[in-house]
Amino acid sequence: MEGKLYIERNIWWDPEYHLIADFYECFRVFAEDGDASLVFEYTGGEEKMIFHMNACTGEIPELNKMGYEDLSYIMNTINEWYEVFKSELIKCLTSGRYEELPQMGDFD
Repeated sequence: MEGKLYIERNIWWDPEYHLIADFYECFRVFAEDGDASLVFEYTGGEEKMIFHMNACTGEIPELNKMGYEDLSYIMNTINEWYEVFKSELIKCLTSGRYEELPQMGDFD
């Protein structure tokens, strides 16, 4: 587990991970090719949060355990983002290679 935490703290510099989305100036999504676990970085509050989402189901296990005041905003935003990009994420996972997703300011 310690190795995984090290990777997450240094994800910007890890060549295995790709930045696939950057939106609302506080959310970044990283993916490792062939891995169903996406890594989200949220920097909108006083501290940076890193958590995972299953690319196939949209499940975010860590959010149920966190006590952050921005939690409902984060969950709503991530769920909206996932619904917009779900088919593209599954297509990327199936192909074994994540691509950068289109940048959208408001998911409309």
